[in-house]
Amino acid sequence: PSPSPSPSPSPSITMSADILARLEAVASRLESYAHAVASGSVSSGASGAAASGGVPREVEDYDQFYNEHVVPFVNAAKKSKETEAIGSWAERAWGFVRTAIFASKQSKKPADAALAKFVEPLSAVITETQKPNRTIPANHAKAFGDAVVATSWFTQGGNARAFAQDQLEQVDFWLIKILKEGKDSGKADFTEFAQKLKVLLQKQVEFIGDNYRAGLEW
Repeated sequence: PSPSPSPSPSPSITMSADILARLEAVASRLESYAHAVASGSVSSGASGAAASGGVPREVEDYDQFYNEHVVPFVNAAKKSKETEAIGSWAERAWGFVRTAIFASKQSKKPADAALAKFVEPLSAVITETQKPNRTIPANHAKAFGDAVVATSWFTQGGNARAFAQDQLEQVDFWLIKILKEGKDSGKADFTEFAQKLKVLLQKQVEFIGDNYRAGLEW
């Protein structure tokens, strides 16, 4: 969930408008690169540096996590017409986490209203996943609807790891159902979807624990 906006304008909010402009510039600059990383068409090293003017170590670490664990899930989801929308949502959501990490290295933390504005692209993805969709199997939709919320871990301060772990535990309920469906129906794509999503969420908890025990620091 996005932080609540501040109740009234103040000097800090006015100042944060400048910060917001910088963050939006970072987001715009990184958008095409984030999509390229998601598709696997560029690596997280030299190409990334060329696209963004120099990639901080924290972003390179996230790129490694993304390529090793997000990309396999995206590929699994896109194998089926039923779940290809989930693959696209995953690219956008986990891609935005990269943007947030990069922004945190470029700017001080903005005030709540500015931060809420900055995370609107992620909030939009999360909202989309909650809407009824007759194409996506019910258990897949519910599993991913809970899973994608975990991408907002960087808004949770020192509770980031616990927040991601809680979402993993919620998703587990639906993954068990998907695995059973896959076994009963012989649908290998159901099994792969559940397995890749489980690994992604587990590795995300590990990544946060290893790198952001105190949360995302600006």
